[in-house]
Amino acid sequence: MSLSADCTEHRANALRLIPPSRRRNTELARRRRHVRLMREFARDLGIEKPTAAERELLRQAATMTLRAEQLQTAIERGEAIEGDEVVRLSGHLRRLFAGLQREPADTEPSLQEYITATYSDPESAPADGGHGRTRKRRSLTTDSPKATAGPSP
Repeated sequence: MSLSADCTEHRANALRLIPPSRRRNTELARRRRHVRLMREFARDLGIEKPTAAERELLRQAATMTLRAEQLQTAIERGEAIEGDEVVRLSGHLRRLFAGLQREPADTEPSLQEYITATYSDPESAPADGGHGRTRKRRSLTTDSPKATAGPSP
């Protein structure tokens, strides 16, 4: 029997021993913790109105965090757990949080906005296209191993 099956069986046996009213309170506390984690994660990441995809990622992160907390509590009680599960949860959480990080908004103006702001008067625009100097054309010859600059044909 695997450890997860043992845990499930142990949890089922423990639930039978807990009175129904207290069991409901435990489930409600877990749900409240789950919702609180989702809100805290969103706030920490600067997400005011999460999209559907972000909500799902926040839900997954909260679920994995609750599971990691359960495993940590089991370790503190001296119970044997699979270390691999703790490591996998940590890796998944890290990737989830990286996926939830929002890119900073692009504050640079578009090309059209830049041109409008810089050259609002068409007469003030430079005649050479804004380079400040004229460009020389370079031609490459195939006879010499080195490319040389020369007049354009």
